[in-house]
Amino acid sequence: MNESSADQSSGNVSEGWPDASVTARALQAHLRYEQIIDAILSGYAERPALAERSYLVRPDPSTGQTVRVHEQAFRSISYRTLQERVHALTMAWRLHPDSPVQAGAFVVLVGFASIDYAVLDLALAYTKGVPVPLSPNHSSEDDDAILGTVQPVTLAVSISEFSGCVDLIARSTSIRTVIVFDLDPAVDCERAALESGIRALNEKGSDVVVQTLQDLIDVGRDAEFSFLPIQAQDQDDLALLIHTSGSTGTPKGACISSRALINTWRHVSGPYPKVTVVLAPFHHMMGRDSMITALGAGGTAYFTLRPDLSTVIEDIRLARPTGLVLFPRLCEVIEHHLTTAPEYSGNEILGGRLQSIVVASAPITPRLKASLECLLGVPVSEGYSSTETASGGLAMNGLLNRNNILAYRLRDVPEAGYSVNDRPFPRGELCVKTRFGISGYFRNPEATAELFDDDGFYCTGDIVEERAPDQIAIIDRRKNVIKLAQGEYVAVGRLEQLFQEGCGCVQQIHLHGDSTRAYLLAVVVPDRNTLAPPGSRQASEAELKARVREEILTLANQRELRGFEIPRDLILAEEPFSQQNGLLSSLGKPIRPAIRARYRSRLESLYASHEATRGTELEAIRASAGAVDVETTLLALLSSTLGVVCGAADRQTSFRELGGDSLAAVQLAMEIKKQFGVGLEGSQILGPGGTVEAWARRIHTASIQQAPHQRVGSPLAAIPAEGWLKPDHYRLENLIGIPIGTPSAEVARPTGGPPTVLLTGATGFLGGRLCLEWLQRLAGQGGRLICLVRPSNSHSAWERLRNRFSHLEPEQVARFRELAGRHLEVIPADIGEPGLGLEPGCQERLATEVDAICHCAAEVNHRLPYRHLYRPNVIGTAEIIHLAITTRLKSVDFISSIGVASLPRRPGGSIPVEGGYARGYFASKWACEQLLRSTHDCTGVPVRVIRPSLILPDRVLAGEMNPDDLLSRLLYSILVTGIAPGCFGEESQNSGRSGFSVQGLPVDQLAQTILALGEARTEGFHVLNLNADSGSGVPLDAILQDIAAKGIRLRRVEGYDLWLDAITTRLRRLPAEQRARSLLDVAEAYAGSAGQTTQSSGEMQAGSSSCPEEITSLQPDFSRAYRRKIVDDLARWGLIEPPGPVDQ
Repeated sequence: MNESSADQSSGNVSEGWPDASVTARALQAHLRYEQIIDAILSGYAERPALAERSYLVRPDPSTGQTVRVHEQAFRSISYRTLQERVHALTMAWRLHPDSPVQAGAFVVLVGFASIDYAVLDLALAYTKGVPVPLSPNHSSEDDDAILGTVQPVTLAVSISEFSGCVDLIARSTSIRTVIVFDLDPAVDCERAALESGIRALNEKGSDVVVQTLQDLIDVGRDAEFSFLPIQAQDQDDLALLIHTSGSTGTPKGACISSRALINTWRHVSGPYPKVTVVLAPFHHMMGRDSMITALGAGGTAYFTLRPDLSTVIEDIRLARPTGLVLFPRLCEVIEHHLTTAPEYSGNEILGGRLQSIVVASAPITPRLKASLECLLGVPVSEGYSSTETASGGLAMNGLLNRNNILAYRLRDVPEAGYSVNDRPFPRGELCVKTRFGISGYFRNPEATAELFDDDGFYCTGDIVEERAPDQIAIIDRRKNVIKLAQGEYVAVGRLEQLFQEGCGCVQQIHLHGDSTRAYLLAVVVPDRNTLAPPGSRQASEAELKARVREEILTLANQRELRGFEIPRDLILAEEPFSQQNGLLSSLGKPIRPAIRARYRSRLESLYASHEATRGTELEAIRASAGAVDVETTLLALLSSTLGVVCGAADRQTSFRELGGDSLAAVQLAMEIKKQFGVGLEGSQILGPGGTVEAWARRIHTASIQQAPHQRVGSPLAAIPAEGWLKPDHYRLENLIGIPIGTPSAEVARPTGGPPTVLLTGATGFLGGRLCLEWLQRLAGQGGRLICLVRPSNSHSAWERLRNRFSHLEPEQVARFRELAGRHLEVIPADIGEPGLGLEPGCQERLATEVDAICHCAAEVNHRLPYRHLYRPNVIGTAEIIHLAITTRLKSVDFISSIGVASLPRRPGGSIPVEGGYARGYFASKWACEQLLRSTHDCTGVPVRVIRPSLILPDRVLAGEMNPDDLLSRLLYSILVTGIAPGCFGEESQNSGRSGFSVQGLPVDQLAQTILALGEARTEGFHVLNLNADSGSGVPLDAILQDIAAKGIRLRRVEGYDLWLDAITTRLRRLPAEQRARSLLDVAEAYAGSAGQTTQSSGEMQAGSSSCPEEITSLQPDFSRAYRRKIVDDLARWGLIEPPGPVDQ
């Protein structure tokens, strides 16, 4: 379209909302497909319909040939002009004596979306011909197969694709005419391409007639338009033939009915005015629907300048759309521009009036979705459809479209391990019946039969989780076909067979990819004898990889594979896939989910290394010997540890937010120690303030303070070489350099008046419940509660405490805020810092005003070793003790753990620092107890050491639970896998009782008991082991019965050890997020009688302590109502599917 053929420029576009009268006319039931289109074109006659980039025809200074010089603007044609062109082409076909384009004729179209393409497509609707859009990505064999099946009479091709179609046209036995479009004869190279193509066809002996679209329009322009005579018409008549990608063989032609296309034209939806940019080709339903929905709403559809989308950002900015339909790869391009284009901000880069985005073709990653929503300030929705759906779509944001879906169900996929009985969500292949779906594939009865089940449900091939009625999440593909980030389907099964048969060095291969990545990776079991025959030089792994890679590339080139079908890199497997290691089925078929689960982490790491080239950067930084600043080095170390791309924007992002866990924290601490000679504990990495900026400050401080001798407070100083901790070491003067003698005259005891209580750990599970109990208690006494809270990078201390209770019912939140307004003070602090991280003036005030301290804060981590828990737990407690004995004595309630009672001890009380489940955590609590004991002996400060067992969910407050404790992890694991033991307690011939049992108290009962014990024991030093009554363990088997009563099916495995093996195997196949919530992270706690050991009754070996211990037995409430609440709390946290009602 040149400058003279357009109606108006985009600057003068007059856009409007849908006209109700036009919509009403289009909805008239008696109208045929072409009459509905015509009603819309007539109704919006003066509005802009379609637009392309405007251009001038100018001579090229270097060649003198005329070329298109595109401008920074669009020029549009009106609905009236579009209608006139469609009418003219329709009449030209009808009146031309030699035109083969008649009702029922097939016309192949090759080219990208454009105004000319749209005119051809619409005119075929008026003629009742059948458009067959062809993808340029098909192989020549695929194209020949399609044309051989369809037998088209005409091929319409854009001038840019004409030369590439000459051979295809010449080989066809059915094509009689060729229509060339998107042609401007004033452009020398385009005119030459037309002449060259005609000449080439003549040379090949072809007798096809070549016409230009403009010539045909000119022929029919003067003819009076009329619709074809009315005749019997079925809305299920074939109106469009869209071919699949061909990833599983010859592309299949999906038969789209006029009923489906009518629905698309009649579907009027926002945003308004409807202005969009067509970003997908017309051989994809996404491209066609973008244009049709815009026209159906009286809007404007803009076409991109180049098919490779190289100008897409510029096109969108100039078009200023109100809504966009994107595919994920384009979302990445837009995000990149949004973050790197300083001349524009946010929505402005896309024209400034964008209201919504729909992502189709493939799923979008949560990170990218959130990023676009934040950068653009508009909602990003995820559409789900398929070519076979034809019209209406299947779901939006996971919610099934019941306007289109008449019925749906899931069917088991046993070969991939998916079942409708899976928990917490049924999983299986989604099968649907829809209003507008295809009836089958064109002249392909075998493929059509596979498309539907025996009841006529269309089998989508997508594995989904049914999160709720009509709510799904796509998790996999049934067949060995995967979709990459740019929408390409890859038949990995076919490619794996090709590589195994064609590469002598490949014994087995697994190709891996997903819709968030643009390329494949491979896991290869090499034939090592072929790669390195016996007697030859021993080759390195890198050399072996290079040889395998070379052979794969050679075969790929021979077979003319497309780029996205070739793995970019590979992993050499240590052992073959076999039945023994669970990677092959009994029939010898690869079990893809198991292989994927086995190698998932390595594959993801390999992706990350390619995308960030982090390994090279890390080596360069290490070689720089201090030339690179600390934060940049830390970012590189962080990237290396987590296998993610960490840039400057992540300097203030916490380690946990980046996906770090306990083991990664230890690894990173080791790297930091190696790089800087400064030791950071795991707690300093894992905590809310664990950011690159915070670590850099600590490293800087340590570098200027570090003395030649070992510093006071170092965790290494607390661990003797033989690995045993000694009670006599734990004195304040040894840990924080504060000498303690006998109480002096200045130290006075509390004198009465409204009490002031200091609480630490209020954002934790028990600490939060203690906070509520203290506020209730102090409100009646006119007292005050002071909470020391560590702020995070993104939330203040008060915000963190307030968020601790945000999940409660509204009336409970209101009560907390009411009490907090009158009786609560929140002070930012950090127990892992010297002086608790408080300002000197604040320390002095607290030393004067506080009467009692409840120290609940701790780094609770059962996997970190003692040295990584030393600073927050032991040094933090030392700082609390210092506060307790400064100015005046303050009683201390210290929350320890029942696990301390079970620690092995030498005569004299020393304990080992390593060995056994949660040994590091229990040892840190033991060390705190020794500190408190030694300080009490010197000062008389009142101390109550409270050792609770497992802390269970609240009896009253909904959702008040700890999702990370042993019970929650256990129940979550059972519910998410649907696998449970026959019973939890069983007799073993060798060791008596085995299985798993656990004792504990509800958190509210425990908090109330702690406050009551404080009132009863105001003097002295007390160690209180809080246990449930003997025989009052958590009734795990009864909870399973309650779960079954809710209609949740569980598969019982007889034998506890067999069950533990089965469930851990199943859990390892789950996604990383689910694995992190499961029992896998603390699996050793569930082995044998570990559960009982950690909940010991508190008996200690002789000589372990000079202080008598008290065992306080309490009766917990394990009624059926409370057991039901435990499961309901898991659902409230979103960890499992909400259970149904249960009989009382």
